[in-house]
Amino acid sequence: MKNIKVGRKLLLLIIVNIIFLMGVSVTGFTYMNSMAKNSEDMYQQNLLPIKDLDMISTNNRTLDSYVLELMITNDTANKVELKKKINEVLKQNDELFTVYEQSNLDSFEKERYEPFIKAFETYRKELIHVFFLIDKGQQKEAYDYYSTKVKKVRGIITANSAELSDHNISMAKQLNATDKKSHQQATKMMILLTILAITISITLSIYISRLITKPITGMQKLMQKAENGDFTIRGDYKSKDEIGVLSISFNSMLAGLQNLIKQVSQTSQQVAASSEELTAGAEMTNKATEHIAGIAQELVVGSDNQMKSVNETSASMKEMSSGVIQIATTVQHVVEIADETSEKAREGNEIVENAIGQINSISTTVKGLSEVVVNLGNRSNEIGSIIEVITDISAQTNLLALNAAIEAARAGEEGRGFAVVADEVRKLAELSSNSANQIAILITAIQEETQFAVKSMDKATEEVQQGISTINVAGTSFEQIQYSVHELTKDIHEVSAAVQQIAASSEQVLSSVGIVNEVAGATVAGTEEVSSATEEQLASMEEIAASSDALAKMAEELQTLISRFKV
Repeated sequence: MKNIKVGRKLLLLIIVNIIFLMGVSVTGFTYMNSMAKNSEDMYQQNLLPIKDLDMISTNNRTLDSYVLELMITNDTANKVELKKKINEVLKQNDELFTVYEQSNLDSFEKERYEPFIKAFETYRKELIHVFFLIDKGQQKEAYDYYSTKVKKVRGIITANSAELSDHNISMAKQLNATDKKSHQQATKMMILLTILAITISITLSIYISRLITKPITGMQKLMQKAENGDFTIRGDYKSKDEIGVLSISFNSMLAGLQNLIKQVSQTSQQVAASSEELTAGAEMTNKATEHIAGIAQELVVGSDNQMKSVNETSASMKEMSSGVIQIATTVQHVVEIADETSEKAREGNEIVENAIGQINSISTTVKGLSEVVVNLGNRSNEIGSIIEVITDISAQTNLLALNAAIEAARAGEEGRGFAVVADEVRKLAELSSNSANQIAILITAIQEETQFAVKSMDKATEEVQQGISTINVAGTSFEQIQYSVHELTKDIHEVSAAVQQIAASSEQVLSSVGIVNEVAGATVAGTEEVSSATEEQLASMEEIAASSDALAKMAEELQTLISRFKV
């Protein structure tokens, strides 16, 4: 029984009620038809014959009055008129006899009808003889004959008519008694059938109502648990009706949500781990950049000192009279500074190359993290699709409740129990729809935060690319600085050799010092450019660190949202 569809269960209850209603109606119709037939038979076979017999008796009395008046009147015209009336009455009696004879006469009536009609024929003949005596003017003889012969026949006719009337009255009483008995039987039978129908209808209604409300109540409790975030529950109602199908769909929905929540949780953990790695990489890059900035500042200071030394050398060369020893000492100092500058330039170049590798690693991590966030968005969209399935199930359940309410309304009082069932189904549909809406709100918040994370990752990727470009520029500048410092060292060594030959080639030394002055100026400019690029890179790393922190916070919020679900 529970495998039957809900609509068919309701239809079965309605059909049973209709069958009992038809049984009561057919029983009442049968008895009423029987009573109507008895009444028709009473009217046709008893009342109308009584009416005809009474009319014949009345006509006979009218004939007596006409005959007596005919005996005493001497007016010829009046006699003619009276004979005419007598003939009309006789003709009417013939018609009444014909109608009575055509009725369904029973054996008693047939037995009494033959002497009755014979007596009437005799009565007709005797009247003709009376008319004959009256026409001869023998009124006294006519009266005597009427009193002796005709009156005797009239007595027979009256007696037969009375017997026939009494018989029809008796038959009418019997039919009336039969109708009363049929009415009593019909009343008892209809009351019995009504009680039986009500009992079976109520029993069947309670049974079907429990078949519907019990699993619905169970599903409602499960949905309340699911609404509180417990996705480990499962419906155990197994049948082929709509509620069984709803239970299977509900279990499938919970399994899908359970897997999806697990995947979202894993993805959020990956996002959190990636954001931590990104933060750590940004901090390392930030430290390296700060180190590069410090070296660049030292290079600026060294370049400034170099410029000062070259200027001093130039002044010394102009003041050759001050002494070659002072010039040699100054040149040696310049050589040491150049060697130190060359070493620092080489170290700066290595740090820049390391920074480029770290920034490339950060770029790869950011791209992977962006893909993870996009996958998280796709999972959120899958959750949205499942929510649409829940909404569709709620709409179908609501439609089912509407159909059940309509069927219950058609069933009238018998369907009142099913109106309650329909209302429970409608409440369940509203509860499912509200739960789906709450989950949809959560998924919408996740999708919005995921989109924000994707935008942040895109911005971080763009800034990392800018940082790579900036570091590449810094690397090129460091290579130029290293080359310039190398050339400077060579020139300074040449100056040192030239100082030893100052007496013979002072003009060449002055020329070399001019070249050194120009290279030192270029070195200062390049060093300042490296310092500026390093500061920009430092600012970019700070922005990447901020974005990574924001991503970590979003991952923590996502974990908090997921933790309310039990999977």
